[in-house]
Amino acid sequence: MRRKLFFTSAFFGLIFYSSFAQTTLSAGDVAITSFNSDDLDEFSFVLLKDITSGTIIYFTANGWDDDANGGGIAPTWGNIDEATLKWTSNTAMSCGAEVQIILPSVNSTLDVSTGSVVKYGNWGFKISGDAIIVYQGTGKPLNGTEVTTFLWVFNTGTVGFVSDAAATATTGIPTSLIDGTNAVYAGTLDNFQYNCSNTLGPVASLKTALATPGNFSGTNTAVNYKASGCSFYCATVNTWSGTTNTDWNNAGNWSDGIPNGSSTVSIPNVTNKPIISSVTNALVNNITVGDILTINGGGSLSIASNLTNNGTFNINSDATTNGSLVVTGTASGNVTYNRYLSSNGTTKWHLFGAPVGNQDINSFVTTAGN
Repeated sequence: MRRKLFFTSAFFGLIFYSSFAQTTLSAGDVAITSFNSDDLDEFSFVLLKDITSGTIIYFTANGWDDDANGGGIAPTWGNIDEATLKWTSNTAMSCGAEVQIILPSVNSTLDVSTGSVVKYGNWGFKISGDAIIVYQGTGKPLNGTEVTTFLWVFNTGTVGFVSDAAATATTGIPTSLIDGTNAVYAGTLDNFQYNCSNTLGPVASLKTALATPGNFSGTNTAVNYKASGCSFYCATVNTWSGTTNTDWNNAGNWSDGIPNGSSTVSIPNVTNKPIISSVTNALVNNITVGDILTINGGGSLSIASNLTNNGTFNINSDATTNGSLVVTGTASGNVTYNRYLSSNGTTKWHLFGAPVGNQDINSFVTTAGN
């Protein structure tokens, strides 16, 4: 009986521990996407790694004295009186999720788009520019020992990173972070927002884009930028190479094997142009067409999220079947639908419907050129 009781206790102890385990993050796994020092001192961030429920991340307006005026002997916080926010996820979240911190400077009970926030001190950025440091650790800033890992730093204002962070609006680069990699001096303006210049994985390319000052819109006007609203996709981009032939369904033609419903796909300009044949039902999550893509009669392409066509996209039909394209999200660019018509000399009439949903056939027929 004792053995049974001991086993049961250990079992429940294991469940209890596991259910509250948080994700351990590394430098660059969280990036700032908007920052406001002129208005309500709001900001937003994006996760660049999947996290579990209960993951804790700290955000502080404290500056980091990266050498404490002593050549790196004792780096520490420049001013521990500045405020810190402790954010906790209340659900598992995927890489690419963006979170908005709402009214931290005025609310005693903080609001956040996802998760929960606890505030230590009076939160507020200097209106001439300031910095925010992101880290994981054991608590609010005291002497530097509470930091387990620095994740990101976003810096604005009239000066860049400085080694002496005794002034409340300046900061050095925290330990192990690198300027242009996971430390960003955005510039002399006060308010910034990521401009969505790059939203596709792999994650390394997203980190580079989010650490590039030129990828942020900025102003000295109190606009109160919100979360960027970009649709970040962290998955590795599966790129068409056409190494073997033109068959979409041949793994040798892709950088990461035949795409599936979770794939982010890119079609660049190469010699062999991809063709989705009559026996292929292709699936992707997102796709960007930079050259030529063709769906033959009987073939299909289902896109769970978005289509971006910067090239030529043809859908064909034959005597018995039509090519099919289904886009669940948004689509940009033109798609050419080539409808098969018999030319045997005896068929006088052809009946056809609009090739897209919600197309008014009368408007289509009466439009010049149709």
